[in-house]
Amino acid sequence: MPVVSLFVYLDTNCPGWRNRPVDLVNRRLRQLGRRNVTFTHRGGSISGGVVQLLDCNPHDALFFYENENAWISVATYFYVRYGETVTPLNRVAFVKVTPSLDDGDEPMLYPLDFLEIY
Repeated sequence: MPVVSLFVYLDTNCPGWRNRPVDLVNRRLRQLGRRNVTFTHRGGSISGGVVQLLDCNPHDALFFYENENAWISVATYFYVRYGETVTPLNRVAFVKVTPSLDDGDEPMLYPLDFLEIY
């Protein structure tokens, strides 16, 4: 499979994903199975992960950023750290690599703009 943006992957494999419930899209993504994911904003990749979506805007999804000792949004982090502006879409993604994420581990959140699938 060639490398494609997450948007293209979702449009191709989960038609209508933008208007469907996140749980339904995530079930479809789990059915499609594990994929390799690259990060366009910083390089690097994850092998054999399942992309999952969260129903929240990257401007509203907050996490504690230790470098600034403050709570910031995912969108703010990507602008401050990488100089990148994110699409104001009401979804963010994470890549589920192991079942341990079900046990209370917090996944890394990514705006959909910066993930590629192969």
